Amino acid sequence: ALQAELEECEQNSVNLDSLATVSKQLVSSELLRSRDKRVRAVTACCLADILKLYAVDIPPYNDSEMKTIFSLFISQLKELADTTNEYYRERFYLLESLSMVQSILIVKQLSNSAAIMTELFRAIFSLANSGIENKVQVCLVDIMIQLVEEVKDIPREVAESIFEELKQKATVSHRMAVDLCKNTSEVLQRYVCQYFSDVLLEAKASDSEEDYEHLNEAHELIQEIHRTVPDLLLNVIPQLEEETKVDELHVRTLGTKTLGIMFSERSSFTADSYPQIWKSWLNR
Repeated sequence: ALQAELEECEQNSVNLDSLATVSKQLVSSELLRSRDKRVRAVTACCLADILKLYAVDIPPYNDSEMKTIFSLFISQLKELADTTNEYYRERFYLLESLSMVQSILIVKQLSNSAAIMTELFRAIFSLANSGIENKVQVCLVDIMIQLVEEVKDIPREVAESIFEELKQKATVSHRMAVDLCKNTSEVLQRYVCQYFSDVLLEAKASDSEEDYEHLNEAHELIQEIHRTVPDLLLNVIPQLEEETKVDELHVRTLGTKTLGIMFSERSSFTADSYPQIWKSWLNR
């Protein structure tokens, strides 16, 4: 009954003082940590409605309470693969609310925002390949886009989870990662560049087989990004050119080979976009 009432309420048309009591009741440990699946599902929906009514900028909960709330939210989202579950409607309602109302952005205000974002992105990509409905995919991608665009510094673990999915060809998670990157390419460019720079520095600082393997994987990732979201490589292609000039044979060979693959792909405009690098590569 409470959830139905909250669902009917509209932003800016509710006296927030009238929600104070129920807002506090909803974060009781009895509800948030209940073993009853129905209680947890309905509580999550009610909390999503409360966040909608209060708006993103003024949630009625402190940092600790919000951490517990988002832990509940993520646990409910993980169950969306089971479309026959009796609480599927509630779980999709939660997802749709987080997406449409943009209350997911409250995450960026929390003291452990990096940990929550990392858990959320990993949960989303794991969920993606479990047979979720298309409408769920759309909402999940939208949530990730909002966070990537609005969070000032994306945690390295989140960026790496995105890049890892770009390697997984012919999967739903790969397609979702590509959609995410295409919609946020200007933001993610610097993270791709930083990731590649870090791997390159680690390989230069060490002669270990493991670091060279990471370097190989990074170049394979660049090739895959070039095929799917080439705009992400704006700051990486000049780095590849620099690789073709270094003394280390392995690094020089990788850089030269990677540029060659990128230049030779049928749909590639890399040579036209970087004429000096193309000319330099031809003269190697």
